[in-house]
Amino acid sequence: MASLDQLTAARVVEDLDGFDPSALSGSFSVCYPGDDGAFSPGAELPAAQTHVPLSSVRYIAEGNESKKYTLIMTDPDAPDRAEHAFREFVHYVISDLTAESLAAGGTLDGTTVLDYLGVGAPCKSKLHRYVFLLFEQPEGSAPAALAAAFEGRGGKKVCVAAESAGLGPVVAATFFESQWDACIDAVHIAMGWLPPPQFRSPSQEKLAATPAADALTQLKEFSTVVADTADFTLIAKYRVQDTTTNPQIVLRAARDPQFAPLVADAVAAGRAAESSSSLRVAFEKLFVNFGVEILKIVPGRVSTEVDARLSFDEAETVATARRLIALYEAAGVDRSRVLIKIAATWEGIAAARTLEAEGIHVNATLVFGFHQAVLCAQAGVTLISPFVARVTDFACGGTRTRPADGSQDGALSAGVIAVAKSYNYLRKHGYATVVMPASLRTVEEVFALAGIDLYTMPPSLLDKLAASNAVVERQLSPERAAAIPDADLPKVEDFTQQSFRFTHNEDECCVKKLSQGIRDFSVAARELEALLLPLLAEE
Repeated sequence: MASLDQLTAARVVEDLDGFDPSALSGSFSVCYPGDDGAFSPGAELPAAQTHVPLSSVRYIAEGNESKKYTLIMTDPDAPDRAEHAFREFVHYVISDLTAESLAAGGTLDGTTVLDYLGVGAPCKSKLHRYVFLLFEQPEGSAPAALAAAFEGRGGKKVCVAAESAGLGPVVAATFFESQWDACIDAVHIAMGWLPPPQFRSPSQEKLAATPAADALTQLKEFSTVVADTADFTLIAKYRVQDTTTNPQIVLRAARDPQFAPLVADAVAAGRAAESSSSLRVAFEKLFVNFGVEILKIVPGRVSTEVDARLSFDEAETVATARRLIALYEAAGVDRSRVLIKIAATWEGIAAARTLEAEGIHVNATLVFGFHQAVLCAQAGVTLISPFVARVTDFACGGTRTRPADGSQDGALSAGVIAVAKSYNYLRKHGYATVVMPASLRTVEEVFALAGIDLYTMPPSLLDKLAASNAVVERQLSPERAAAIPDADLPKVEDFTQQSFRFTHNEDECCVKKLSQGIRDFSVAARELEALLLPLLAEE
């Protein structure tokens, strides 16, 4: 362990705000792989050696057998010791370390609050100090709260934050020094960080001189982008992973002369069927025809929608989904490449539970309420499509007009906040269901949800993102979701039909918007049937 004289001489005590060394006691050592023993306080270590997790941490003190501890690693010299504009940069937080495990040494067995990150000193910034502080962790403290306090890692005060989280005094401390070498550039890339100009390496200077990627390309680093269109030309243009369709999209495409062969094939299938089912057969075949052609372009999946008029018919929803999958498989498409879109009613989600058990994957659409997202996750639904702008419309009195003060724009909008809550809940509580927001209208809404699993966007919004050079920063991640305190996002008990319907009834936005969405898609379905009927009647 570093002595008080060593910590004082290296100005560690002075440069760590709130650091009180008066409780230092016992024996403390930290080892990296490759060391014959613990490094000596103040030793200079090569950066590469620190880019792997610690091999051993050992702490022995008298009378501490029942205590727990939290270990924090911090750098007070970011970006360098003279400027330290980012003081402090937090590299590691792990809590719930028992006195017994620390006395035994070896790898740490605790709760990781902030993932370990090795030395990241930028070029030309000289030696940095990397300080390990071991805090007592009393009963009732909340070290998990440090994840939110240290979000972004830079510009933090670990001792001050630790006190706010209820941690006890620093009982042990040590430090080493290290500086830039070429391996650190990879660390900065992983962080998504480019140092200030005076601290850039030759490779980083070259990178800075390269034109910035457009916002759409940047977004694809965090999230899968899905095109909300059936236009094959646009799908190819944006090089998206997946595509979604709905009756309105297919209706527009079916009216386009370039897609006449797909319509003709669906009509032929309808004519070949029994007269009582010819319209249904042509209707479903048309959706699948578009899906099959789309899958020749995208490498991922296509979403094909069950007739919205079946939104309250569980049995017929299941039967329709099975027929759609059979049509895809008859065309040589594996069911893993198809998502069946079903409205997130109680009956629709019940049907989805049955289909998922059969290996038919579901995209639960028209999600406007948190309760819908939770029930879908409980049912094992593959993907949910919560509607962003329509929720914000409701918050703005049912109109698309937003307040002039910006209170319903971007990250502040009701729709973005609702979708972020659903994403954080599913990731925090370990559900496999992924989130793909729909009804996005502005790039600000998109940026505010950067990091979400997938997006589905219309071509007009994809155009705006492709034309933008704005820097896109990640806003959502499983790690950030996991760090949210349980009290702020508690686990919801499994819904019964009665509890779901009551919760749904309490959500005025969801009641109105879900019924409106079903009506809108039903209108498009009837218009599509009106297009097909005269074609089926032709000789």
